[in-house]
Amino acid sequence: MTQSVAPLALEARGLAKSFQNGPTSVNVVRDLDISVRVGAFTLIKGPSGCGKSTLLAMLAGLTQPDSGVVTARDTSLWSLPTKARDAFRLAHMGFIFQGSILLPSLRAREQIAFVLREMGMPRHKADTMARSSLRDVGLGDRMEMLPAALSGGEKQRVAVACALAKRPSVIFADEPTSALDSENGQLVASRLRDLARQSGAAVVCVTHDDRLTPFADSILRMEDGRIIGTQTREIAPI
Repeated sequence: MTQSVAPLALEARGLAKSFQNGPTSVNVVRDLDISVRVGAFTLIKGPSGCGKSTLLAMLAGLTQPDSGVVTARDTSLWSLPTKARDAFRLAHMGFIFQGSILLPSLRAREQIAFVLREMGMPRHKADTMARSSLRDVGLGDRMEMLPAALSGGEKQRVAVACALAKRPSVIFADEPTSALDSENGQLVASRLRDLARQSGAAVVCVTHDDRLTPFADSILRMEDGRIIGTQTREIAPI
């Protein structure tokens, strides 16, 4: 009996990006193809400078490729006008970046509720979701704190909670556990994996952190702007 394969959540074909370094053009990503399935936790690993973060930014609609196509939810991301692409990201994508910046005047709970209300969620539901997401990342006792009262690791977990609260189709994470100790790194990794499993979100994570490896369904090895190897576990359909 043949098991069906989970559908694609995100696909890119022929991505390329170069940057000028003085008189020299540096090819950072080279004719790269990538597919990410619904419900999968995908790691992109490789040495510093290999193009991982640039690839993530192109997949997320933040950095325009020189060539190639990115398709998410059957939408060609780089064919959209800027405002439509921004609206698409708000509605369907979550982001966790290294050293995520929080609004200094908002408490941890308010940071998340603000984003959810921007998406059109009613105030009461946004507050309930914010509280639940903070408890999920171990910050139930810190949700009324301003950013100035939070440690670097706690701020990072607020950013993770915000991404989880949106229940997005795709989460992009760039070194999400770099500021976290072992226990909290494991907690964040398990929450990302659980979100993929339970909601069908696709999680795409750039990392050097080997603690994330046991949670991954697919590991893409990147070098010199290309994917040079893939390890994949079969994902059951959602």
